[in-house]
Amino acid sequence: GGIVRAFRATAFCSAQAITTNATTILIRIAKNGTTIAESEAQATTSATGRNESFPCQAIVELTANDFLEVWIANATNANNLLVTELNMIVEALN
Repeated sequence: GGIVRAFRATAFCSAQAITTNATTILIRIAKNGTTIAESEAQATTSATGRNESFPCQAIVELTANDFLEVWIANATNANNLLVTELNMIVEALN
């Protein structure tokens, strides 16, 4: 095995529902393609076309070749979402 280090991953998202009001948008951080349930955050849009901004965060252990992703989902229906901004900051803790 390689060297294991702990990191804080924080993602900031701005997103909007394209076609419906009161849409719940979920955001999660994923490690190697598997989402981290504890990182989940959500926001509910109040109007079509209105951006909602929200963060999520996770502490993860990473080794060489591990990767992180940010997953966004519509928890209300099957309609598309528009992600207007997405940033991820990963900070070493040790």
